[in-house]
Amino acid sequence: MGTVTTVLGTVSSRDLGFTLPHEHLFLDMWSWPGGKTSVGLMGMFDADLDWGMMVEEVSAFEKLGGVTMVEVSLEEIGRNPHALKKLSLETGIHIAMGCGWYCESYHPQYILSSSIDELSERLIDEIENGVESSGIRPGIIGEVGFEGEKPTEGEEWVLRAAARAHQRTGLAITTHTNMRRSGSIALDILMQEGVPPDRIVIGHLDCYPVYGYLADLLGKGCYVQFDCVAFYFEPSFGMPRDGSEMAYLTVGLIEEGFSNQILLSHDICHRSLLRHYGGPGYVALVDRFIPLLQERGMGQQDIETITIGNPGRVLSHEVQADVDTGTVERTVLAKSAI
Repeated sequence: MGTVTTVLGTVSSRDLGFTLPHEHLFLDMWSWPGGKTSVGLMGMFDADLDWGMMVEEVSAFEKLGGVTMVEVSLEEIGRNPHALKKLSLETGIHIAMGCGWYCESYHPQYILSSSIDELSERLIDEIENGVESSGIRPGIIGEVGFEGEKPTEGEEWVLRAAARAHQRTGLAITTHTNMRRSGSIALDILMQEGVPPDRIVIGHLDCYPVYGYLADLLGKGCYVQFDCVAFYFEPSFGMPRDGSEMAYLTVGLIEEGFSNQILLSHDICHRSLLRHYGGPGYVALVDRFIPLLQERGMGQQDIETITIGNPGRVLSHEVQADVDTGTVERTVLAKSAI
């Protein structure tokens, strides 16, 4: 087992316990071109979300045995290293922070005026030295990807920059690829740049849960991530399959021998998904989806593989000798996940 970078410093991957590998804790989507007049964004929570409420939301996960969360909000959509550090200290949850650039609608102007290597150097600097002057370092690259079925030029540059940053730092890459077979394109780009498939997480695959597509991705050796679990229990979001159907699909993939490549998370990015607003919250995986998996025959060993073992391998990386990694400022006892 290796080392994991959290907002409080480095920890052993053995200490991660039950992990949610794709979440949003602080999110600000108002840089969308439609700005605050965009009705579609009115329900998205933002960086000014009530602090006490977020502590309660995350603590609910901790009380059910949760140990680690991966925050994939990026700079242009509300990433807040200092708030993440404070939240980790107050809740006792390990938090691994992402880095990179989201989809093109949110890209800063310098993306297309920079070379791929210049973008890569920006990522490497954050990973090795911390975000700006905070000293708080990312523990994963992403979520990076694209909005359509194919990447724009800028989105492809970001993927290639992420790949080159991986080559220098060892951090895994997690993608935003929710349109049909877009995950295959992202995977091909990253592998062209030399990223091993077992360091790539293809995300949002519950948005296009076609067995043949999933089997093809798994056959190439990457991680397949069903990270919209919270949406399964909110019919208004119109997911292709509900919780029961996704449970059958997940168990089927396990029975085919792919348990070591599957990840599960919530992608909480909307106020209505928080418990405070009547939604399933960050606990839906534990108290709603895992029981469905168990009803369909999934055993405890496979559950622990998916929720503990796989995220631990994704987040684990070798620490470079010349990097001052810091130390974790508090101790969290790893808990039984279920």
